[in-house]
Amino acid sequence: RHRLGAADVLDRDAVVRNVRRRGGQAVAIPEETDILTTVRACLRPNDVVICMSSGDFGGLPRHLLELLRDER
Repeated sequence: RHRLGAADVLDRDAVVRNVRRRGGQAVAIPEETDILTTVRACLRPNDVVICMSSGDFGGLPRHLLELLRDER
């Protein structure tokens, strides 16, 4: 498996800082197991969720949609 060098890895904390600096709300969630719970707790109507990864977050986008559909 190929490993990226430090210069090629997304600095998620820098992304959060830049979003906040521009007045947005952002959070970096370091543990994959906490993502769904944390995202759901933060969501408000009309929010946008951006999932940036070279992986699939354990199916997070699909699981989040299922969770939101079940709450309707």
